[in-house]
Amino acid sequence: MELKNITGKALTRIRSLLTFGLAVTYLGNLLMRSQALEDLIIVLMIIVILLGFTAVTGSSKIIGYLSFAVSIALLLYFDAPLSVWRQALQDNLFLVVMFIMVPLMGIPIQHGRIYPSPSESF
Repeated sequence: MELKNITGKALTRIRSLLTFGLAVTYLGNLLMRSQALEDLIIVLMIIVILLGFTAVTGSSKIIGYLSFAVSIALLLYFDAPLSVWRQALQDNLFLVVMFIMVPLMGIPIQHGRIYPSPSESF
């Protein structure tokens, strides 16, 4: 039982670090426009999606699986080339990055370690 708990914590940490790395790489690629970074982003995204599927539960799991199943079915039905699959992943990555980075920007505000004037405005 203890080994499973340690493995679960390690997997959660790996998933969190990869997701954060994906967000930072995406934001960095917005500035640099590198093909190598775009390829890295796709690989990271696929890994994060696969690791994310193992972590979700309840209705989020059902909605996630159904959304991916419908998306894959549509892309297969219309014989979409691999470039369209890649573009679909990249277009939705912006939303993922927003959901990751916006709460991170709120951490200093929650802990009160910012200058008084910005914290008063919030």
